[in-house]
Amino acid sequence: MLLKTYLAAKLHGIHLTNKNVQYIGSLTLSREFLKASGMSENEMVHVVNVSTGARLVTYIIVTDEPGQCVLNGGAARLAEVGDQMIVMTFAQSDHPVEPKVVFLDAQNRIIQVATGEAANSNAPC
Repeated sequence: MLLKTYLAAKLHGIHLTNKNVQYIGSLTLSREFLKASGMSENEMVHVVNVSTGARLVTYIIVTDEPGQCVLNGGAARLAEVGDQMIVMTFAQSDHPVEPKVVFLDAQNRIIQVATGEAANSNAPC
């Protein structure tokens, strides 16, 4: 069986709310984002800084404080508070996976949750 890697979940347009270089590592996300996207604590994530183009791979830790997206450790040097980000998880499967995409506004409020990522001119950017 051939396994391919597919996008499983995405937080699109999330903004960095804080950064902590002294922390041992990871990306802190609010529990509300995990519930909406299907992401899990300690899951590997790919993070793209839309503002700078920087990319990194880390894992999720969870906070109950709403609206939070915090880069920790050395990764915190790759973004500034307020930068727009995309956070993605992937899954391996022998058939295509329909990703769950969560769109956020500039205040990190969830504005839309969609399944699939087909080109849609009405999707928030």
